[in-house]
Amino acid sequence: MRTIITTIKSILLFFFILVFVFSCSILRNPYTEGDRDGVSEKKDKCPDTPPGIVVDENGCPLDIDNDGVPDFKDDCPDVPGDINFAGCADRDGDAIPDKDDYCPDTPGIAKFYGCPDSDEDGVPDPKDKCPNTPKGCPVDATGCPLDSDGDGVINCEDKCPTEIGPRVNDGCPAWAEKLLPDQPDQITKPMLLVIMRMI
Repeated sequence: MRTIITTIKSILLFFFILVFVFSCSILRNPYTEGDRDGVSEKKDKCPDTPPGIVVDENGCPLDIDNDGVPDFKDDCPDVPGDINFAGCADRDGDAIPDKDDYCPDTPGIAKFYGCPDSDEDGVPDPKDKCPNTPKGCPVDATGCPLDSDGDGVINCEDKCPTEIGPRVNDGCPAWAEKLLPDQPDQITKPMLLVIMRMI
């Protein structure tokens, strides 16, 4: 019985010594793989690469477009870009990356997905049929100034926006012909109000 116990103790001691020696050899071995990327620690210039990431011969994550943003973090891995935009480019410098910019070659604003609104009428230039609307003039969905009476004089420049009149008369009708009848006693109160507004 004593012989069996001694034998078991010897086996256990041998096992523990073997484990200890093996552990030490792993710790001191320069070829031990820490990040398990397939490149030994001695050659691995990026020893902390996350698991499952494809690496180059130096053990570093691939960066196909050479923009300094590794492909696994790069939203635009095939185009050199800016680290501030997750590896995507911003050609027009409007702080909106090209992948989200509807007008990537013209500086614009985020509200219109990177497109400008030159006349500031609330309609972006690509959809604006009247891109030079005077500032402050109300416009329709196409970006053109409103002309309620259709006389060719836009509302913001038309002193009589609901009455047809020539541009030379600021969009108002020729009141001397239209509003003043042959007999002065036929002038009504509404006529006088319109006349006074035009003076």
